Amino acid sequence: MKKYLLTALRIITAIILIQTLRFKFTAHPDSVYIFTTVGMEPFGRIGIGVLELIAAVLLLIPRTVWL
Repeated sequence: MKKYLLTALRIITAIILIQTLRFKFTAHPDSVYIFTTVGMEPFGRIGIGVLELIAAVLLLIPRTVWL
């Protein structure tokens, strides 16, 4: 039971990370505003998007979850 719960939590987390990538990679105005406010537009937005994509993929591969 614990194994299935942990797998479900990993999948849900990966889905959330992947869903937010659309806003970062398509330069949604809200995303641009947020990263402009913190002084990281556009390289921070794209860089964090790439890191989130890598994290989501690593969460879906059982051997790399520990990373």
